Amino acid sequence: MFLPSVISSSRRRSSNLYSVSIGSGPFTTGTELTATVNGLEGGETVTYQWTDDGVNISGATASTYTAAIGTDSVADASQIRCVAIVDGGDPITSAAREIRYAAGSVTESALADWTIDDAALNIDFTSDFTTTNLTGSYVITGLPDGVVDDGDGTISGTVDGSTETPGTQSVTVTFTDHYGRTIVGSYAPDTVYRTAATGGADLDLSFEEDSAITATDLLQNWTLNGNTPASFTITPSLPEDLEANISGSEILLSGTALTPVADDTYTLEVTFDYGRTESDTFTLEITEVAAASNPDVVSAGYTAPSAGAAAAISIGGSYTGADTLTVYGVTGTEPITVTEAQLIAGSGGTNTSEFFSVSSFDFADGSFDLTGLSDETADAVVFVVVEDTNGGSSGLITSVTGITGLDFTAPTFSSAEVGDVDADTVRVTMDSALYGSTVAGDWSLTGNTISAVSFTDGNSYVDLTLGTTAGTGDDYTGDLSFSGSNLTDVAENALASFSGEDVTNNVPSATMPAFEASYTPTQASNVYTQSSLALGAGEFVVGIAYQSGGSGQTVTSMVIDGQTVSAEVAANDLNASGVALYRVTTTNASWDIVLTMSGALANGVQFYVWGAGSNTAVVATNSSSGIDDLDPPINQNINTETGGKVIGVVSVLSNATYDNLTGVALVEPATDVDNFDNVAAFEADVVTGETPRTVSIGGTGGIRHAIAVLSLGAAP
Repeated sequence: MFLPSVISSSRRRSSNLYSVSIGSGPFTTGTELTATVNGLEGGETVTYQWTDDGVNISGATASTYTAAIGTDSVADASQIRCVAIVDGGDPITSAAREIRYAAGSVTESALADWTIDDAALNIDFTSDFTTTNLTGSYVITGLPDGVVDDGDGTISGTVDGSTETPGTQSVTVTFTDHYGRTIVGSYAPDTVYRTAATGGADLDLSFEEDSAITATDLLQNWTLNGNTPASFTITPSLPEDLEANISGSEILLSGTALTPVADDTYTLEVTFDYGRTESDTFTLEITEVAAASNPDVVSAGYTAPSAGAAAAISIGGSYTGADTLTVYGVTGTEPITVTEAQLIAGSGGTNTSEFFSVSSFDFADGSFDLTGLSDETADAVVFVVVEDTNGGSSGLITSVTGITGLDFTAPTFSSAEVGDVDADTVRVTMDSALYGSTVAGDWSLTGNTISAVSFTDGNSYVDLTLGTTAGTGDDYTGDLSFSGSNLTDVAENALASFSGEDVTNNVPSATMPAFEASYTPTQASNVYTQSSLALGAGEFVVGIAYQSGGSGQTVTSMVIDGQTVSAEVAANDLNASGVALYRVTTTNASWDIVLTMSGALANGVQFYVWGAGSNTAVVATNSSSGIDDLDPPINQNINTETGGKVIGVVSVLSNATYDNLTGVALVEPATDVDNFDNVAAFEADVVTGETPRTVSIGGTGGIRHAIAVLSLGAAP
């Protein structure tokens, strides 16, 4: 049953009877290799596998293989073999053959000519070639003198146009790959050696108005060195009706110089035919043509107004002709334009507000003062001298001169107010800056006096100090007057006198603080605290009155709403009695009072609070302290202000001291802080504003007292 299998096994031939060949090599990339198995009798089954240095090439399992370096595993100079298996026998391997790149090639690109001036040359010559399979070294020959091969694909150096001959260059580049094969490429660029064009001395051009300009070369001072302009720009633009154009190696200016132009500088930037751009400047002036047959000189001057003198315009000059001259003047706002026809006809020029003339003027007299000029809105004047050559029906303008910046407008009162600086100052503002000086006697204000003035050159205002502080309700309508003569504007136009001007009263109204309450603070050693006073934010007066029991304590600090406050007025007899009044503006709705004494008070302290007020000011303070008999009473005289308020605190070592008060009233009954040591607070509204007000405190007896009085009024 197994005979066929035995017979098949006995027919397999030994692998030693076969061999594989793939050609003699070496082969270049792209060559198709064919594997030939030698010794086959026919009918055998053969499989193939191509390898690269012993490694199978993926997919290369046919009897042929095309070497394609860079697309499979076969690398440059690799050893390629073919392995064949006949009828499943042992592998049969061909001899190794080398695979190489194909011979390189050089394809010349479209080459640009080399255009070289006396400058450094640096060219990447390899960009002029398309190369394939060139992995070896190169040699370049035929370079101009002074140019070297940098060995990295570039050439550089300096070409001297004076020693090199322009023309066609023959440059050869020889590449050698690492198999020793040589590939030669060459190219022949045209080389031009040229020195750059440069500008020369400044070109100054001057033409008369209405003249024709033909063929004026703007490059006439340049050194061109054989270069030809290809394009150009001129900055700024040429005057109207002038143009420039390229003509060969020149740039020609042409046209008609219609309008006078001041001497101006232009920049000419030229790009030449070899691509280099250079620039230089030139000046151009178009001068006005004088039509006079007998030219004269006219001068003009302006004398600014001063104290007691009006503004004056003076003209002068000389003339030697025989014809009658007429001087015309045109005033107005700049710019003023005047035509000859307008002048001869005697009419005003464009944009003018006045036209005047001075006939039969004799220049030999020196000058002519034009005073009382009626056009006080003018800021410029033009003088034109006309030579009458035909009985007044025609004439020639022989001279034009002018002055600008005229100012005939005097500064005037603008506004006045009191209160913006403070209640003692009236600020008077004019409509322009002032210069000069002023004194108090130059000013008056009905219902008040001017005690001093403050003024600085260049300011538009003057500050007047009042003899009496202005109150909130003071009315100064139509009350301000000025009669000085030493204040002017910058053109020396004097500030004119004025009267009956209003002074706006901006003094803020004041709200006097009302008495809130009396407080007995909490004591901790020598610190006395009243916490969480829910009195709101605003202006408050806090008073203290204490009895130290003979120990002579004094105030170390007072802190109200977190602010350390100094006393407006205080008194202390240095033995027992002490008082003080403090003013503070609180910012919190609820706040504390913290009083620190130099030591603990034997007999206690009382706090008094007035508020909240607004825009108040201290008119005056007064105080008294000592050891005396209170009969007769203590008298305190203090200035007051209508609408204001008197506030006071007192500390007296007696139990019967408040039975006689004059000018004030107790706002809190006398408090016995300890053993008949009495403290109290008092106040009075000022209705009539008497000055001074007498505050009297009396009784039947007693010793040691301290009193502090504060007078409040409107804020300054």
